Amino acid sequence: MMAGGASPPPKRWSFDAEATHARSTPWCLSTALITQARMMCAEYYYRKNTVKAIQWYYSFLDIERSNPYARAQCFLKIGKLYYYEQKEIHSFAHAFDCFQKAFCEDPDDCDILLHLAICYYKGLGTPVDYSKALECFKRLAANHSGSIKYTAMFYTGLCYYYGNGICFALDFCCNRNERYRKAKKGSRTERSCAWLYYV
Repeated sequence: MMAGGASPPPKRWSFDAEATHARSTPWCLSTALITQARMMCAEYYYRKNTVKAIQWYYSFLDIERSNPYARAQCFLKIGKLYYYEQKEIHSFAHAFDCFQKAFCEDPDDCDILLHLAICYYKGLGTPVDYSKALECFKRLAANHSGSIKYTAMFYTGLCYYYGNGICFALDFCCNRNERYRKAKKGSRTERSCAWLYYV
């Protein structure tokens, strides 16, 4: 109790993974590392430091070797930092490499597959490969829902519209009416994408 009956200000909570290293189990330590990395990215009790955050994520990967989902999500987060940050760490090449590693760990994750497909489509960190991009977009459009499905449909439509990664004679001409009939039954967004399939 301070003079005048006033309470002292609460101590600002901090999370130090290094301090728990010696006494933590591998699971606790990996949780500590990933938590601190997320907090550094979000400026939550830390000054934002994406370089340090990436170091924490890689430290987590060194410890966690038995959980493919956790490793995939960690590689995805590192890839997104390289992909979206516009400062010293920005690198599409590093981002693509991380997305590939994440895909190897968890090939069914829609977020990973979408980022990988966009890299192939736009040539970000890798040479343009419309065939691989189209394969990824088709898979997303067929097996997922929501905004990721609509994004995949849109890019698939662009591939068909411009002839990127497809053979018009065998694929586009044979399937466009069937694709249009299926898509026009959906929402307004799906119908908009259907027009790209059809024209």
